[in-house]
Amino acid sequence: MSYLHFKPFFCEACLSRMRAAFILAALSLFLGTRGVLGAPRSHHEPVHPPAPAGFSAGPEYPSTRRLYSVLIDREHSGAPALSDLMRQFNLSAEHPHVKYVYDNPAFRGFSGYLEQHAVAALRGTDGVEHVGTSAEARRCATDTRPNATWSLERVSQFAPVDGGDLTQPEYTYTYDGTAEPGDVDVYIIDSGIKTEHVAFGGRASMGWSSLASSKPGDAVDPTGHGTRCAGVVGSYPYGAAANANLIGVRAISPGGTDDILAGLDYVLTRHKRRRQEAAGKMVGSVVSMSFTIADAQLSRTARRLAAEGIHVAAAAGNDGGTACTTHPAAAGGQGQDVVTVGSISGQDKISTFSNTGPCVDIYAPGESILSTTIGADNDATALDQGTSMAAPLVAGVMAYLMSVNATLGQSPRLMKQRLLELAIARWVPAPGASDPSSQTTISILNNGHASLPAPPPPPNDFGGGPDVADGTAGTDATGATFGAEAPGGTDWYGGLRRGRVRPRG
Repeated sequence: MSYLHFKPFFCEACLSRMRAAFILAALSLFLGTRGVLGAPRSHHEPVHPPAPAGFSAGPEYPSTRRLYSVLIDREHSGAPALSDLMRQFNLSAEHPHVKYVYDNPAFRGFSGYLEQHAVAALRGTDGVEHVGTSAEARRCATDTRPNATWSLERVSQFAPVDGGDLTQPEYTYTYDGTAEPGDVDVYIIDSGIKTEHVAFGGRASMGWSSLASSKPGDAVDPTGHGTRCAGVVGSYPYGAAANANLIGVRAISPGGTDDILAGLDYVLTRHKRRRQEAAGKMVGSVVSMSFTIADAQLSRTARRLAAEGIHVAAAAGNDGGTACTTHPAAAGGQGQDVVTVGSISGQDKISTFSNTGPCVDIYAPGESILSTTIGADNDATALDQGTSMAAPLVAGVMAYLMSVNATLGQSPRLMKQRLLELAIARWVPAPGASDPSSQTTISILNNGHASLPAPPPPPNDFGGGPDVADGTAGTDATGATFGAEAPGGTDWYGGLRRGRVRPRG
């Protein structure tokens, strides 16, 4: 038998590579005890003993770590001392990945950047009551505007205004300081706007006028009514939406159905163009209509605007009758997306001139309203009253609510629903009733900043019908359904359901 003999073969290059690999592996094992990622430390980073806690390297290195807060249960008999807990995980207040250490009479613990296996270990440690991610705080700022009108104070609090001179800007407007300015267009269908008024801050413009083509300068407001409406919508300090774009559409003074339809055609065309040109930035469009006309086509058109995504606030009218017989006020009411607005006084009573009835959705201040107006100077103001002042206030609150929640800008139906949810319900003397004790319920505009008092027990007598607290169905002095047939629950504020009981019939 013969054997084959092989001479050993040595490759110096291969041996060098093997030695290098062995050294790298040893270094990896060593560095692995220094941190979960085994990442090199920066020159200024302190050296620490082996840390099984699962803290990653600093923010400059890739990691699955997240910021957690760890709190010890002070009531637990076996709770560890803070120093012992941190030492158990090879931590200290000086560790670069420990952000805070809490050690006070109320709570003890720390916050730091943890890997998931460290989170699991801490959650399984006896005496640790909380291991949670650090949630980002959202500023819940409530800002106030001094030197505001009584109407702005009324729509930003639960109770009626407490005295004062309603004709003076000596009240306070409360609103959400987190609201974004957004890109909201409010169209004032009226007599025009004095765009140079300083209270508009350069946000007002004339978009269309029925007379502009024939008489230069006629686009400017000749009566001041449109300028006052625009001021209630979005001037500073008299308006509810001091960041909105105010666009004048002169279709009245003078004007008829044809002029108004032409103005609304402009609104719809521009709204669609703006949606295309400012995609992602355009929040919504609102139309404020402070006029009435004996033409049902205007109510149908108002509803069609709402169907196209344009929010509509329409004045109820100043005839002291029913809003359902005038237009576009008749476009409102239950089941419709147009919002028809009645007027209240500083005492939360329906204004004697205001139209009422089932077509009216909500009531807003409409008496002694201080606003911008025309004049030789660009800072003129004037007092006005009427549902024509109440409607633009609702339009302004619509624009404001869109800046708080852009989703509302896309849907007139959701916006109306939100307005009625936020509204303050009040029992008030029924308009035109022969019995002075007869009462009806109305919903009063609120921007979401009503400070509610503790609810008192429900009253036993509402003057106009059975006690709704027992769930009995009935009607009030205007024929509005309430009680078992009314929407909403039974939370009571001042003897009525906040934003839930509304005239329906």
